[in-house]
Amino acid sequence: MGITGVNYIEFDFLPKSASQYTELPYSWKPKYPVIPSFPNQADEIIFGIQKLIDGMNQINIDGTQQKFDQLLGNLNSLMAGDGKNNQGLINSVKDLNVILERIAKVTDKDELNVLMRELVGAMVSLRQTITTMQGDTQLTIENLK
Repeated sequence: MGITGVNYIEFDFLPKSASQYTELPYSWKPKYPVIPSFPNQADEIIFGIQKLIDGMNQINIDGTQQKFDQLLGNLNSLMAGDGKNNQGLINSVKDLNVILERIAKVTDKDELNVLMRELVGAMVSLRQTITTMQGDTQLTIENLK
């Protein structure tokens, strides 16, 4: 009988590669063979929690906070501008919206279609002129011969 109830021995057979625990060193030679024991799962959980807490204690929260504040400052400068040479993304987007609005006005008034029709007419006239000039040029060359 133990303090909290019945004691028992549990035999868990693990492959040798799975055992990451070393046997306790003895300064004396035991009379009987020693069966090595492993820590119980509760001890492993507590060890893991202690390891996590130690890792969290080593985190440089102040340095991380300073870097995060610097990052936010840089993002604010990028978005709103620095008041000097950098206008910032917000003003750039506003300017782009104005340009897009002007393009929309030009295309909505059908001015672009009129311009395209005039361009096609000019191309047809240019072709006719070149064709006429080719005929005249050939006649001139024959007369020169």
